[in-house]
Order: sequence, then C-alpha cells, then structure tokens
Amino acid sequence: MKMPTVKKYIFAGLSCLAIYGAVTAIQAPKTDELSQKSKLRNTEQITTISSADKQPHNPVPANVEKIKLKPEKEHRAFSAVDQKAIQSLQLKFNSGDYFGAMALADTYSLEERNPAFREWLDSQMQILLTTAAWAHLKLGDCSKAISFFRRAEALGRTQEISKGLAYCYRKTGQLYAAEEQLEWFLQQNANDKSVQALYLDVLESLGDFVKSERYLSDIQDSANNSERKDILKQLTRVKSKQLESDYQQTQTSQYFTLSYRRIEHEILSEQVLDLLDAALQEFVVDFGFREPNVQIEVLLYPADKFKNIVPDSPDWAEGLFDGRMRIPVKNSWLQNKNLTALDRILRHELVHALFAQMTDFRQLPPWFDEGIAQRLSCNTSQCTTFSFAPKAGSFLQKNDFLKSYTSYSTVKAGQAYRQSLYLIYAIENHSNRESLKTIISKITAQSSLTSDALLKPTGLTFYELIHKTKTQWDKRISIGARSY
Repeated sequence: MKMPTVKKYIFAGLSCLAIYGAVTAIQAPKTDELSQKSKLRNTEQITTISSADKQPHNPVPANVEKIKLKPEKEHRAFSAVDQKAIQSLQLKFNSGDYFGAMALADTYSLEERNPAFREWLDSQMQILLTTAAWAHLKLGDCSKAISFFRRAEALGRTQEISKGLAYCYRKTGQLYAAEEQLEWFLQQNANDKSVQALYLDVLESLGDFVKSERYLSDIQDSANNSERKDILKQLTRVKSKQLESDYQQTQTSQYFTLSYRRIEHEILSEQVLDLLDAALQEFVVDFGFREPNVQIEVLLYPADKFKNIVPDSPDWAEGLFDGRMRIPVKNSWLQNKNLTALDRILRHELVHALFAQMTDFRQLPPWFDEGIAQRLSCNTSQCTTFSFAPKAGSFLQKNDFLKSYTSYSTVKAGQAYRQSLYLIYAIENHSNRESLKTIISKITAQSSLTSDALLKPTGLTFYELIHKTKTQWDKRISIGARSY
C-alpha cells in the first residue's frame, strides 16, 4: 500500500515556492519601453512535486523585490548597444524563458563590454542563476539545477538557493550535503515547516535519530499548543525508530539499501535483496519502468513492533511505502517455509517506490498506482484470471478511485484494491499486450498524471474505462493478465 508519505509532504511544501525569478525582478535601466515590459509574472509555481493528500502551506518568499530603477545619471553610461542587450535579456526573463536569459547573460559576460554594463550584469547574475536552477528543478533535472545553484551560491548564499540545493542533494542521495544546507537554512528561518520535515527525513536516512530527537525537543519549546501535539507524536515515532535501529544493521546492493535486525532477520537479508533485484529487472524489461536514480531504502521490522514505528498505518496494511519501503516480518518467513507472501509484498511496494522516483513524488491516481502494484504483485508467469469473491459487491463510483485508499474502512479498501486490479486487467484486454508498458514508460517528472492523460495510449478516457469495466464487473466477466 502507499501511504500519504513524509517525502510527499516535504516536497509538496517545496512546490509552493514560486520560481525565484518570478518574484525577484532583474533591475533595469529606466526607459519607457523597458519599464512597460519589466513586470514579471509572479504566479508561476514550482509544480513538479505535489501531494493530493496534503499540501503544506509555504507562501512565496515575503521579500519580494520589485524592480528598482537606477537613477537617471547612471543611464548615461549605457550605450545604445548596452540598452539593446539589457532589453533582450529582460524580455527573455520576463517572458519566462529563464534558460534563454541565462544563456544570453553567459554570452554577454564573455564579450567586451563597458564597465557600467558589466557592473549591471554582475548584479543580476545571482537572480538569473537561481531562477534557472529552480526552473531545472521544476523539470526534474537536479543535476543541472545543482550546477546553477552552486554558481549562484558562490555569489552569496540565500534561503532560496539553500532550499533548492537541499532538495536536490536529498533527491540525488547526497545526504550529508543536504544536511549541511538544511541546518544553515534553519538557522536563518527556523519556522519553515517543509524544511523542518525535509531535515528530519534526511536525518532518518543518515540514521541519526539522536540529532532528530534533539532537534524536535528544541523546536517544541517555541511551538504553539497544536504544533506541540504534532511534535510529541513525531518524538514518539523517532524514539521508536531509534530503539529499533539499535538492533539493526544495513546491507546494500546496486539499487537497494536494506536495514534489518541483526541475527533475527539475517536469514532473510540475501533473499530479500535477490527478490527485489529480480522484480526490478522484470519491471524494467517487461513493463517500462526505469531503474532508480537513488538507492531505495527498505526496512524490515518485527511484526509486533510495526505499529509502534508506523502508528498511522492502517491495521490491514501488510507493508507500506512512505518514501521508504517498510515491511513487517512474519514468523513463517524466518522459518523459510513460504516466501511467496513476502515476494508479493516486496513487489507491490517496489512499484510505489519506482513510481515515486519516476514522477518526482507527484501523486498518481490511486486506482492506477494501486492497480499496477496489485497487478505486478504476482510473478507474471503465475498471474491468472481474475476471480470474483462469492460476494464481490457492486462496482465503486468513479470518484472512489481518485481518493486515497488509506482513509477507507477495511471492507471498502479491499474493494478498492480488487477493483483497481480489475481496471488494469480491463486496460490490458482492451488494448494490445504492450499497453501497460507504453503507459508506464511515458511517465516522467514532467508528464501529466491525470487519469485521462495516462490512458491516452489506449484511446480510452477514464469515464469510458469506468463505464466499460463496471459493465463487465456487474456481469461478473472474468478477465486476466496478458502474458509477457
């Protein structure tokens, strides 16, 4: 199952930060033409990362810098060529062509220019670099974003630069670099909730629960009553994770980091990594998934401790993904009697983990996310025809498939999961055998994730899929997975 994740909450907060350039205008010489064209769009937002379950409020930075026109006497130092260059740069920037503006600025910086123009250009470079960095971040390209953020940081560190670098360092697995940026940021702005959450997330990946506990205790003192209750819950979770981590050791493969109890779970460690590696290879080759950019964290817990560590998980959850794959270990697995159930759970949560990286933690429609996870939970050679329960119940309403299933009762959640799987089978049977692979392979950090957009390769709308599938469900028509 997929929980409304900690990472999703963090990244949703970042999504509310407007592209830096949209709120910080390039300073311009005072001419009638330029002043008319120098109004920046201040509504463009970083929308790469979002959450359908929770959107923390993180307003556009308050220090919005309006265009500051230079005194008239300074303009006499600009030649007609300079004025034209400034106008060209500003028009690109103000029209939202941040990459074009940055490229033009770099070109100008290599040209022979008079001192006044060079001084003006130098004064704009941090704005241009930071804006280009956030624009690359919006497109899911943290490699290029980091490059521009670092150039901007060399001109002076700002909160916008530090926040962007922290996110991209976290995303690319540079945890200590992310930690340093976050600690600097929180010294400047201790009340940014999204950065607080990102900091705790990074500390968990580093296994530094002592620092997490100390930090939560510190901010608790200045919190209001409502915030203090939430912090107390977080402290309880952190202490439970700290206690469990004392018994754990970590093993890694190319794509996974596995934490498990020493001695007690050691018999499972190699098998879990083998199962995950095999499933990943299958998902990539047969279904169009992409290999993860950063190692996926997998944690095994004793079943009787699971609820203490993940208190918000539903009672019916056999495992969950909340930015990390968390699996409660059954005693039968330790006796190596039957690992079929473990394989099924690992495969299910792996689908969520891969989708999270492919979408940059944006929210997929639950019917698709959970349906694909259900579909791929079984080994493809073992998938059979969909079997109806004696009391299968009626088909859910369209909107029921678009809400988080974690809010449903055990009965309704079971219906939603089963019918989501049925929807995926219906897609396979409507289209050719490559339909799922085509849909999945087109999912990126920038692609539209609406139900209709996902279904576009099939020629169906979501309404049509629901109508068609409901008719089949009501007639109890058994459909199954296509063989691959």
